[in-house]
Amino acid sequence: MFKKTKNNLNERDVAFLSIINYFCNAANRICMTKKETNETIVEAARILFNKDGVDNVTMENIALASGKGRRTVYAHFGSKYDLYHAVCEHEVNIIIAGLQQIASMPLQPQEKIIALLFGRFRLLKDMVNRNGSLRTHFFRDILQVEHVRKSFDEKERTLLLGVILEGRSKGVFKVPNPKMTVEMLQYCMRGFEVPYIKRSLHYNASSEEFNAELKKIIATLLNIMDK
Repeated sequence: MFKKTKNNLNERDVAFLSIINYFCNAANRICMTKKETNETIVEAARILFNKDGVDNVTMENIALASGKGRRTVYAHFGSKYDLYHAVCEHEVNIIIAGLQQIASMPLQPQEKIIALLFGRFRLLKDMVNRNGSLRTHFFRDILQVEHVRKSFDEKERTLLLGVILEGRSKGVFKVPNPKMTVEMLQYCMRGFEVPYIKRSLHYNASSEEFNAELKKIIATLLNIMDK
């Protein structure tokens, strides 16, 4: 017979719960190990892509640099270009985290929308500069990067929409269709990205003058009301 414990559980119940706990912990360890392996491979690929360029790196190079077997690398990523996409997604997640931090700042809507839009330029530029030779791939195959950034665009739209709705409720933004306005903002800003990163937009103007002109465009699009 199994004895009762203080919590009114018999020894069989305690043994069963111990087994369940063991397997849960084991599953968590496996999940963490898989995630850590994935991150190690992605970081090794990022460094190699940065150093040698995407076209000059092989899966064997990535396996060697990550300290993982070739079979392990292929188990996580089917091809070098799957890994390239994973690197881009990792970088995009860094940008989203930066934008979310800006969105959480205690700013007025008209200040926050400017901070978000200028923040996206700075964060994108940091991403490109951080990844050296990926710059060539970025400009040569922008559509591929755009495909990888699909989730980024959706998350950014959510952040922008939140600020615009707040501004409209406070009477700061006069926009009849917030969702359409967000899409227009995105398309407008995306048109500036590559020239901004390549520093081909400033002409003879200072960065302060360029920023002032860009603020006018944003204010016009949002019909920002003076409060």
